[in-house]
Amino acid sequence: MWNPKNFKGHVNPHEVMQAISTASYKMFKIGEQKDPALFLSWLLNSLHSYISTKKKDNIISDLFRGSLLTRTENLMSKEAAMKKELSISDGKDTPKPFWMLSLDLPNVPLYKEGSGELITIPQTSLETLFNKFDGKTPTDDTRAGTRTTYKIVKLPKYLILAIKRFVKNDFFVEKNNTLVSFTLKDIDLSHCKTELKIIYVVDVDHKEKGKSYKYSLIAQIVHDGKPVSGTYKTHVLQKVTGQWIEIQDLNVLPIMQQMVSLSEAYMLVLEMQ
Repeated sequence: MWNPKNFKGHVNPHEVMQAISTASYKMFKIGEQKDPALFLSWLLNSLHSYISTKKKDNIISDLFRGSLLTRTENLMSKEAAMKKELSISDGKDTPKPFWMLSLDLPNVPLYKEGSGELITIPQTSLETLFNKFDGKTPTDDTRAGTRTTYKIVKLPKYLILAIKRFVKNDFFVEKNNTLVSFTLKDIDLSHCKTELKIIYVVDVDHKEKGKSYKYSLIAQIVHDGKPVSGTYKTHVLQKVTGQWIEIQDLNVLPIMQQMVSLSEAYMLVLEMQ
């Protein structure tokens, strides 16, 4: 897009989509809605691979790639794991790079306990969801019979978060409408709360230990409607004016700042301050 040999200083959206359709072998194309998390993962991996040289790092990895430690333990016996052809974990910490972090929403009951009344739309905080990465809170996979803990050891300049709103079962796809509350600025991931154990993020690239990692929201993708027939919209901050804008296909409209935090966020893009 910034090629100095280009006749124009911008690229038509249709040209971008045609290039994406060709590069992805029509996995992503005009007129067919896809999961934004799947697309963004493909885009970052493709750009990273395309501009990679003999060095492993480039502008994409420098800006977007973080690192975490995972520890997986088996909940089933060795005999049961062997029957399911699962490997037995030794419980050691395994470092893994990431382009984005997945946040799990709490399960939503359909009715209030002991009554037939429908419950209101539940709400949780971004800080609560980040307990997943404190190195202590376990994430259980009942199908695989494993329990995993995650601990962030490096945060990127631009942190991408994917909120798991959709759950597939044997019959249909369910959507979790839980609202995630957060501030648009000064999202402190180093000491959000005393019980949040990502408090002291270790970053080998920085000499300052215990550095405060504060982020601001610069974009988010929201989902409106039912799981299958719903639509995605993007909210982007225009930094020069401080105005938030809503984008859906070629439709671009201003949006109030209050509506950004009240939307059913599906993906968040945070910029380190």
